[in-house]
Formats: sequence, structure tokens, C-alpha cells
Amino acid sequence: MHFLLLEKDTKIAELVHEIDMLQLKLKEVEKQKVELEDLVHEVGLGYTERRLIMESASADKKMGFYLAASWVLFAIMFWLV
Repeated sequence: MHFLLLEKDTKIAELVHEIDMLQLKLKEVEKQKVELEDLVHEVGLGYTERRLIMESASADKKMGFYLAASWVLFAIMFWLV
């Protein structure tokens, strides 16, 4: 009987130790999750910034084209008059 109690106590101690180890692992995984969420957020912001810069550059090119076209039209109108 004493042997069975000792065996059960040992099994309980092993299970408690396993629970402690799993709780530590869970904390590590939660920390990694937060770090990955932060990284995803940063990458998302970087993508948004690049997209805005590209859209701005595209708008600048369009404005340059419209400005050049207006000067050409002005020159044609001036030449015709």
C-alpha cells in the first residue's frame, strides 16, 4: 500500500512539473505572438507608407504631364493668334 501511495505521489509531482513547464511554454508563445503582431503592424505601416509615396509620385507625374500639356496648348493657341 505504501508503494502505491508513493507511486501516486510521484505521478502527481511529475504532472505538476509538466503543468509548470507547459505554463512557461505558454508564456513564451504568448510573448512570441505579441512580437509577431507588432511585426505585422510595422510591416503593414511600411506597406501603407510606400503605397502613399507611390501614389504621391504618380500624382506628381500626372501634374507634370498636365502642366506640360497646358503649356503646349498655350503655345499652339499663341501661335494661331
